[in-house]
Amino acid sequence: MIAERDSGFAKLNAAIEAGEKLYPNTATDGREKVRQELRQHKLNWESLYDDLSSAQRKLEVAVVHWTTFDESYGQVEQWLRDAERQLEGNVPLRSTLEEKKSQLQNFKVLHQDVLSYQRVIDSVDDKARTLVQSSSDPQLSNFVSQTGARYSKLCSLAKVGFFKL
Repeated sequence: MIAERDSGFAKLNAAIEAGEKLYPNTATDGREKVRQELRQHKLNWESLYDDLSSAQRKLEVAVVHWTTFDESYGQVEQWLRDAERQLEGNVPLRSTLEEKKSQLQNFKVLHQDVLSYQRVIDSVDDKARTLVQSSSDPQLSNFVSQTGARYSKLCSLAKVGFFKL
């Protein structure tokens, strides 16, 4: 974009110089009209450049938001799969009191991990909602609802599993 800006600016300057060369051969009324048109072209160019610069900044911000969301989404997705795998399925019965205490302690840690992950889920959901506002991607809306449902299911599984022990 910088190279195109410089190229466009050089063309604009060439047009201004060519317009200024017309002054000696142009009547007074015509000179003023040429000056006004050249001034307007320069203002239009500056306005176009400002608009393009603004659009570029917005795109760069959007890329950062998408990248941040994508990284966070990958981490949440992996954590959800791992937690679902750990919580779903049968809990093997232990024969000794020590093994049962150890199993209960491990499950307490897992339960606390599930409950404490709420902030991370909320953060990624907020990022997705922000992107939904600026994007028409239906997958983002699906992500928000599916992630919330999966997390709620995990909380229920952790609570039920905790009382089974």
